[in-house]
Amino acid sequence: MYVKANYLGLHENLMDLTHFLFTHGKWNIVKPEHILDRPVLKEQDDMIVQEEVHENAEPPAERMEKLGMTGPFTMFVSQTVKIPGLHQGLTRTTDNSNPPKQDVQHIIHILTPETANTMHYLWAIAYDAVLHDDTFANTMQQVGAAVFEEDKVVLEDIEEVYRRDHRPDFREKIIRTDKGGIQLLRMFSRMAAAEQESALVP
Repeated sequence: MYVKANYLGLHENLMDLTHFLFTHGKWNIVKPEHILDRPVLKEQDDMIVQEEVHENAEPPAERMEKLGMTGPFTMFVSQTVKIPGLHQGLTRTTDNSNPPKQDVQHIIHILTPETANTMHYLWAIAYDAVLHDDTFANTMQQVGAAVFEEDKVVLEDIEEVYRRDHRPDFREKIIRTDKGGIQLLRMFSRMAAAEQESALVP
């Protein structure tokens, strides 16, 4: 997928706690009150992990029915970033069965910057349930394509806002839901500075 936006914006968008609600609200992945859930943010050895737990989540009913899972559901979501070109997502949904059943999905984002404001974006969703149902697989592919197209639209709209804003004294306000993304950008900045320093000729 070709995206006319800076690749760092995708990382920041995925870490934003409001991302699912406002970018993918039509899919009803999380509820408004889930924004209040405080994530656990870990940074170690040039790696950032953000983890969230959402009680009473409402994952797609068709998928839960296909998997034989019954509510209420608890959703664990994590984002892991080790290098600038790769963003790893994990969603683990647990139901109310006895013993509990789980639906685990891995979401992989591969980002290749082309210029300062364009990139090539590859994505994939991996799961280990209902593997031989072509109808289900096609539905997953269609939903995934629609969701990632929403990301493209949002990123390009934000890039256009940046392009048109020429205020020399403008400073972006940072709110609590931005914390993970901002910490990630700061980590990348430190990594870039260290790389430049190591490349200096004595």
